[in-house]
Amino acid sequence: MSRSKGRRYDTEAKLNVKKVIAVIIALLVIAMFIIGLRELLKEQDNIKDKTFITAYYPIYENGKWGVIDTKQNTVIQPTYDEMIIIPDNSKPIFVCTINANYETGTFETKVLNEKGKELYTNYDKVEVLYNNDKQNNLWHEADMLKVQKDGKYGLIDLNGKELVAPQYDEIKALIGIKNVAKTIKDGKEGIVNNIGAEIVPNEYEEVSVIYEKYENGFIVKTKERKIWSNKFKWTKGIRSKI
Repeated sequence: MSRSKGRRYDTEAKLNVKKVIAVIIALLVIAMFIIGLRELLKEQDNIKDKTFITAYYPIYENGKWGVIDTKQNTVIQPTYDEMIIIPDNSKPIFVCTINANYETGTFETKVLNEKGKELYTNYDKVEVLYNNDKQNNLWHEADMLKVQKDGKYGLIDLNGKELVAPQYDEIKALIGIKNVAKTIKDGKEGIVNNIGAEIVPNEYEEVSVIYEKYENGFIVKTKERKIWSNKFKWTKGIRSKI
């Protein structure tokens, strides 16, 4: 009896061990399935994040301006009196106007990123470069900003790279023409482009564009009122004097 009983207990013990092992294997399979599912979902989320392009837009709420993105996230809280300018809505660069005085026409600016950090603080003022066409439609350059330091003006790109050092008395848009700017120094005009290259040096009383396209060249004028058509032409990134 004792041996038969012992054998029965031994069999039961072996069966219990097999059950435990089977349960452990099942749990491991389930755990591996869950981990694999999580990784798959994470990979799909990453694919969605990569394919979904985030863009930024100004928003107006309760009389104040802020910024939202295409995921409906509030990036900049609506706390500004003036509309926030976004030079390129695919990049988190936001030009905010503060301390505007309408009587004197003066204002200050600060540039923020999507985390609310202030950028380009080494300049006294950072502005977008406004322009307009013949129908007076207002627009601004999307890839360069006008900066001021110690009373002089220069240009930077949206990454903060200095295209033109602050050395000019003024920098203006060339009306109706994109990707270039008119520079004024000591009363003389010149032209630079959106990568900071000098197309026309500051040697002329007036500079204008030919046929509404800067690629066609410029007309420059001196005190003697002499006019040269197509004197400077921008071709494949190289300024040529004709």
